[in-house]
Amino acid sequence: MGERKVKGALVVPLAMIIKDQKQMDWLGQTELTAEDLKKINEGILTSAWYDLGLMERAGNAVFKLVGQDKPELAFEFGQGVLCKILLSVYRSPLKKNDPAEILARFAALYNGTWFKSGVAKFDRNETGGVYSVSEPEGIPNQGNFAPMLKGVLFRVVQENGGEKIKVELDEDKLYQTQKLTALHYRISWETKK
Repeated sequence: MGERKVKGALVVPLAMIIKDQKQMDWLGQTELTAEDLKKINEGILTSAWYDLGLMERAGNAVFKLVGQDKPELAFEFGQGVLCKILLSVYRSPLKKNDPAEILARFAALYNGTWFKSGVAKFDRNETGGVYSVSEPEGIPNQGNFAPMLKGVLFRVVQENGGEKIKVELDEDKLYQTQKLTALHYRISWETKK
């Protein structure tokens, strides 16, 4: 089993929100620690590795206080802020105008570039494919991670020439009520003509 580490590029967007929303009671109303806030205020480096627990606590805190525990806001966060940062930091490997190739590359980046544990893969089919994420110890931040990743996948396909995009999560009825070790997104699109 790999170390439970995450690349700073996935923590930066959460840190930006926490630093911007200073009026929120991050210590009193969330599981963020004083040490977490110190790291966030000192600055998160996109290329550095951090304990996955920091991302989990920061993600849960942002989802609770800013996102009001609403999955649609987690989707918008993934589609907007998070994807914007990932596309700027990893522009070259995530921009090729071929959604299937990019989803395969996105899975490869997940495996070792963004996370030191868990596995992602993309299995192509005639209408798009299935993007799967598995984590033996459980999906991190699953309540907000599941809709957030859905937003990221939608935007990655859109940025690479996809239209009429559909991203459906097999576990859509389960991720809010039970601990999961895998998520499966069925993705379809049409290519811009």
